[in-house]
Amino acid sequence: MKKMIGVLIAFVFVVTGCGTTGSTSEGADTSEVSAIINEHLGISPYIPETDYELGTVLLEYFPEGVRDEEPHKATISYFESLDELETLDEEMRKEFEENDPLNRKFLYGDMYLEGRIIFIEIYPEGINMQDGEVIDILGHDVQYVYYEKGDGRDFDFVIMTINFDDVGYSIEYLNRGQSDNIQEEAKALAEDIIENNS
Repeated sequence: MKKMIGVLIAFVFVVTGCGTTGSTSEGADTSEVSAIINEHLGISPYIPETDYELGTVLLEYFPEGVRDEEPHKATISYFESLDELETLDEEMRKEFEENDPLNRKFLYGDMYLEGRIIFIEIYPEGINMQDGEVIDILGHDVQYVYYEKGDGRDFDFVIMTINFDDVGYSIEYLNRGQSDNIQEEAKALAEDIIENNS
């Protein structure tokens, strides 16, 4: 029963927590987060500072039997306001880490059940998505797709992938009512990442 509760918690976190937010203005240290990721993935990615609060950093491992269960990406979640969000308590977090079907490890911040605005996956190798178009941002190719609310989607959101020689970024930028122009905000985030990876 306890194991089932843990899996349920993990499922709730996956379903409602998807999306990243990011604001280091409320105390998150982006250079510290980059250093933590470097310890595990051997890369020092640029971690953007945004108008949102950086709340959670997780490390995701390859499934059992694949590449000796090495970590293959880090995920970062940003939120509009951490003060108003419910967090997992220590017991729930332990259950999540022990029973998470995606084989993730908590690295930084806290774990929140919902409310992500920006979700960034960081890979030591490039990443591509199948849908979307390639657009030019600051002379760099960015895979880009915009989804409008509807057809089962609760929010407008943008998905982008940006690749550099030593790091790849996959970004989900959700509009939970905080933005009048989600596409421009997402492109501004891409510009910031490109400028700091050149």
